[in-house]
Amino acid sequence: MMRIISSGDNPILQIEVGERITEEDYEKLKPEIEKTIEQYGKVKFLCRMEEIPDLSLGAVVEDFKIFFKNLTNLDKVAVVGSDEKLKKLVKTDIVLPNVDMEYFDFEQIDEAWAWVKEE
Repeated sequence: MMRIISSGDNPILQIEVGERITEEDYEKLKPEIEKTIEQYGKVKFLCRMEEIPDLSLGAVVEDFKIFFKNLTNLDKVAVVGSDEKLKKLVKTDIVLPNVDMEYFDFEQIDEAWAWVKEE
């Protein structure tokens, strides 16, 4: 499950990620990414998740297609969670190489917003 929340008049997409992500979730996300890039020339994410989600095979394929197609327009990703494995994964720079990513605990949500809004 992925819930997309509009963040107003800025290039930030806020998403809440559940335990499992499907291809259909990415099909909903794709037009939001494209619209944001068209309007701002870039996209930033604030991703809220409890743990590393389980991805269906279709979701993995869509993830690669969407994010690597738009990698040059992906500016920042703030991951807000409460899972040590997720924190370590974000810090490895493996998920999205050459993209500025930071991990924040849930109680640091204000800091995550401030960081992702920085130019």
